[in-house]
Amino acid sequence: MTGGTVELRVHGVSGSPPESVLGVPAVVQVAGDSLGRFFRPADAVDGGLEGYHWGLFTSGSWRQGLWFLLLPFGLVNLAAQALPAGRSGPARTLALAALRLLGAVLTATFALGLTTVLVDLAAVQRGGGPWAVLTGLVAVLTGLTVVALLGRGRVPAAPPGERAPPPVDPPRTVLADPAFYTGDPDVPVLRRLHAATGLLVPAAPAAVAIGLGWVPLAGAAGLAGLLLALGDPRAPARWWRRGRAPEQGRRAAGALAWVVLGGAAALLAGSWTALLVRGVPGALPALTGVLELLVWTGTATLGVLLVAVAVGRSGTGVVPRAFRPLAGGLVAWVVASVGAALGLGFTAGLVWATRRVLGGDVSGVYRAVAAGWGVATALLAAAFVVALLGGVRLLPRLRARAAAGYPAGTDAGVVRSAAAGLWTAGLRRRVPGLLVGAAVLGQLAALVLLAGSLGLRLPVPEALGAALVAVGTVALVGFAVGLLLAGRGAVLHPGVRRGVNVLWDVVAFWPREVHPVVPPPYSQRAVTDVAGRVVWLLTHGGAARVTLVGYSQGSLICLAAVLHLPPELRPRVALLTHASQLQLAYARTFPRAVPVELLRWALRELPGRWRSLFRDTDPFGGAVLSWDRSPDDGPLTSTRLTSTRLTATGEETGPDVVGPRGERRCGPEWRLPDPALVDPQRRPWPGRRGHTDHTEDPVYPSALVSVWGRPPGG
Repeated sequence: MTGGTVELRVHGVSGSPPESVLGVPAVVQVAGDSLGRFFRPADAVDGGLEGYHWGLFTSGSWRQGLWFLLLPFGLVNLAAQALPAGRSGPARTLALAALRLLGAVLTATFALGLTTVLVDLAAVQRGGGPWAVLTGLVAVLTGLTVVALLGRGRVPAAPPGERAPPPVDPPRTVLADPAFYTGDPDVPVLRRLHAATGLLVPAAPAAVAIGLGWVPLAGAAGLAGLLLALGDPRAPARWWRRGRAPEQGRRAAGALAWVVLGGAAALLAGSWTALLVRGVPGALPALTGVLELLVWTGTATLGVLLVAVAVGRSGTGVVPRAFRPLAGGLVAWVVASVGAALGLGFTAGLVWATRRVLGGDVSGVYRAVAAGWGVATALLAAAFVVALLGGVRLLPRLRARAAAGYPAGTDAGVVRSAAAGLWTAGLRRRVPGLLVGAAVLGQLAALVLLAGSLGLRLPVPEALGAALVAVGTVALVGFAVGLLLAGRGAVLHPGVRRGVNVLWDVVAFWPREVHPVVPPPYSQRAVTDVAGRVVWLLTHGGAARVTLVGYSQGSLICLAAVLHLPPELRPRVALLTHASQLQLAYARTFPRAVPVELLRWALRELPGRWRSLFRDTDPFGGAVLSWDRSPDDGPLTSTRLTSTRLTATGEETGPDVVGPRGERRCGPEWRLPDPALVDPQRRPWPGRRGHTDHTEDPVYPSALVSVWGRPPGG
């Protein structure tokens, strides 16, 4: 094309097919490689529409269908990205050290679960001979190796071609830091330490049985010391440098990690060889002690993390109300706590389900975990009932609110559908509270477990305790079986794999930092692919202008790509985001990556050329640039509507305008009616769309045009 405008769409989570991204029946790839792919409609003549498809980074192969096993590790790694935005200092260093130690605890918990199932329950307690025990050990090592391999690798580099240069005038955000995309340089050391952790755990019961229990305990202490000494990724391994260059410090830490790994392997081989020669007892010793030690360590680590996060958030400054951190700035602790609970729950489910099938005795801690899951299941069911009853009570009010957003005389079915969407979307406001409740409940449950290990028991009636254990058993076994079925479906069916890996579309954007066994981050490829394509289109592709269109997670990729564009090309670029989480989640959860100042910078660099589209019925996305919208005072008019908007220098309150298709224009942000106002005789009735199909909305063409000029009536 020559002299035209290219609309470059970037999809969101779940890896929408390229045909769906572009809204056409057939597409052709025009750039990229086998993973990061650029498409145009097959019948396109002028090349005015392109789409970037990045979904294969997270859902391309059957191997990625097994990534669900890494979810607890991924959440702990994600917690590092949610730390407060204050400057690096002792609080941040302490928080990162706590998260690294917690990550090792989760690795050890998983290894302990495999040892309990494959060696203790399946071989030792069933009277298997040395070969059965040896087979179980090999199975444990195989399982650990498979999990380790799932979390290795990296997204391939982009093919040769036009590359966007590093940012030259960025705001303060890690998205503009090249080190963010390359990740923590201490990750190779972390891998060795986690490998040593995985070997020390199955070695511990054999070492205890032959009278060398102090050896794995000393090894665990050394591992913990190394993990804590790695420090802040912004100043890697600084306690190892002692006046040396950072690379020398990393080599010193890496050499020590190799020593620990070799020692763990030698202990595993030597202790089990000696035990098999002596004869294996009827049950493996020390498994309960190891589990209690892990619970003690994990609980203490989360406590330290809570203090470090609470201290670190005190210097984060003042931000507009709509961008205040979720959960009072304690998101990192909440996410890490949920990850720890899932890790322990996954392991307990595996052990408990195997015990139900094979019989045998396991640690009483697992019974307590089952009781805890019984409490959580009961509370979740109660919360669901309360939400349903609350929805019934709020329905008349929601119908009135929905009706106020439409012109007088709108069909009652449209209003009912919109009201149902408002109720569904309203549930997202309860998610932070539920996650905080889950984190607090997990901490309390851990304290109860620890009290039980000290001989202190809660005065719970026996019948109630048995009922909670029964409910928890069903929940744990169902959890374990459900994960296995989900993994099987994800391996065999690409559609199921896209659905299962939706969470990884969000989590795997962020680099490895505190846990090395997580899927490779795709952020560097996705961001540089999009930025490089924009540069090529404007310098060699004949385009006069480019409109970046980011849907949901794609809005984050597009915003980061704008950071990497040369300043002289930005006047020829516009941005349209829809169903975005930039305000709803990213600015409030990851303030180091998406601070408010980054959004203000984008408004300055793209003056009048950023539109954000959202729906009140969207359960996953929302507004980005506006808040405090006055209530619709139906029939919908533009005489009394106001909202507060983010500006390039601060914030302001101004009048809203109602567009010709019922959209409410809050400055650069437009709220779309849902269901859309269409004539079903002229186009198919869309129904309520919520989080999807913004490009098919009748308002979308007007928004696309408006980024390059003053919108009609705006």
